[in-house]
Amino acid sequence: MHFSISDLNRNPLGIKDRLSQELYRTKALIPSMPWLDDKAPKKPKFENALRTKDGIQLTMNTHPNDQDVSYYVVYRFDGLHKDSIDDPRNILTTVRKSENGKTTFIDTTANIDKDYTYEITAVDRLHNESKESNQIKVKASKK
Repeated sequence: MHFSISDLNRNPLGIKDRLSQELYRTKALIPSMPWLDDKAPKKPKFENALRTKDGIQLTMNTHPNDQDVSYYVVYRFDGLHKDSIDDPRNILTTVRKSENGKTTFIDTTANIDKDYTYEITAVDRLHNESKESNQIKVKASKK
C-alpha cells in the first residue's frame, strides 16, 4: 500500500486526528533487535532533579567511555510513588547521551503544584534498554 503524507495532512475523514488521538496517543520505544545483540547497557545513575524557573532540570551521570549508551529514556510518574515502568504513558521523553560527562534535560511540562517521581534507563544503539535507575522525587513548590 502506498500513500502520500500530503493526503494524511489534509486529514480526510479525520484520519490524522484519529491516529494521533486514539491509536498513537502514547509514546513508544523502538523495539530492540535481539537477533543482533540482546545485552543491555548498565543501569544509569540519576544525579539530581531541581526545580528551576523553566521547569524541572534532570541531570544524569554519563560516562564518556561507555560506548554502549546511545540515549536515555526519562520516565515521569505523578506523585511521590512509582507506577509501572512498563506503562508507555509514563515515558516523558528520550534524551541523547552527552559526550561531556553530564546529560541534562529540562521538563518544561511539569506543573509547579504537583509532586513527581523520575527514573531513567539507558538504551544502546540496538535499542536494548537497561534496568531502571535510582528514583528522584520532586515535591511541589511551596506557595
